Amino acid sequence: MNSHIKMDLVHEADIVVAPLTITSDRERVVDFTTPFMEFGLSVMYQKMDRPHPDPLSFMEPLSTEIWMCISFAYLGVSVVLFLVSRLSPSEWGAPLNKSKTPTDPNLEGDEGDGAVDTSHTDSIFSIFNSFWFALSTFVQQGGDIVPRSLSGRIVGGAWWFFTLIIVSSYTANLAAYLTVERMTNPIQSYEDLARQSKVKYGIIKSGSTRDFFEVGPNLDSGKGYGVATPPGSDLRDRLNLAVLELKEMDWIAQLYRLWWEERGECGKMDKSADVSGGSCHFGYLHMQTDEWAGKLRLR
Repeated sequence: MNSHIKMDLVHEADIVVAPLTITSDRERVVDFTTPFMEFGLSVMYQKMDRPHPDPLSFMEPLSTEIWMCISFAYLGVSVVLFLVSRLSPSEWGAPLNKSKTPTDPNLEGDEGDGAVDTSHTDSIFSIFNSFWFALSTFVQQGGDIVPRSLSGRIVGGAWWFFTLIIVSSYTANLAAYLTVERMTNPIQSYEDLARQSKVKYGIIKSGSTRDFFEVGPNLDSGKGYGVATPPGSDLRDRLNLAVLELKEMDWIAQLYRLWWEERGECGKMDKSADVSGGSCHFGYLHMQTDEWAGKLRLR
């Protein structure tokens, strides 16, 4: 590309106004003016469709090790609560058979005199009820049974505090996980693009971007567009003065905001659009170009 620039300047043109980046290789064959626009490398890629959600995505906020620890803690607390309830006398006070009452007319003998058989009692925290209590409190639903012994309440209180910390952490991590998932892009920088091989990308064969990827991070600096002139041309100094004046008057920045920021987004093409609308835009562009050219006129 450098040879084409040199050929154009020597045989056909006095200056080249194009998106030419100022590089050392090009500076050897032509002279560049002061950069009239600074820029950096940007990566443009097609918007990727979001993958289908994983049925187990609700487990992503916590690591596998944390879920395993929660499972072991659940099993351990359930077994400990069962053993504590079996060993504590305070849990052994519930009659197994409460269907017969002293006022039942069908009772005979001693039972009809108002006595209740409490010889067969059992702890309300059976192994099944212990697992049910631990599960219901873990999902913040409470339980239909509560421990009555001091040791059982200590175990239950420790489990409640543990579940409070876990549920609070899970809720916070879930909100952050869903937010990051929406904002995640496969390519965050040109370094990510160069390191991966899944996404195919292309660059201009003889452009400065190719040199950037060949050299690597040593070229990680701001670049600029400049106007090229033949070596030793007196137009260079006059162009430098004109570019500096346009920068001081903020004209280049205004044109950038007008055509890149305000009108940079491409709209959908409407084949049925009236021709007069395009004429208005062309006339506006023509006026802006003439005014800008007047500012850039060499004196």
